[in-house]
Amino acid sequence: MTEPKFKKSYLELREMEADIARAELRGLALKATRTLSRAMDSEDPSISLRAAQTAVRAGVKVEDGEDVKKVVRFLSEYAERDNDTITPPRESRRFHNQIQRVTRGR
Repeated sequence: MTEPKFKKSYLELREMEADIARAELRGLALKATRTLSRAMDSEDPSISLRAAQTAVRAGVKVEDGEDVKKVVRFLSEYAERDNDTITPPRESRRFHNQIQRVTRGR
């Protein structure tokens, strides 16, 4: 790991491996969503309720993940405008409001 060429190749392979795993998980998520949908239509109310609760929790996590991506993009753009340093404006409330607008899609 101390040799730069080896380290670079190793990290590239790890990233490729992670990309393959993410693609596989996306495929499984689609299958899981179909299964969850069928479970929500179950005649057994407890199964239907648990499936609905699972769907709501998953939906919240997806939204939270999208918000994180939006904030990271906003901060990256902010840092680029400010010579790669993230220094909040003097009015920290204004900065907070900007981030809130980003997560609300405005």
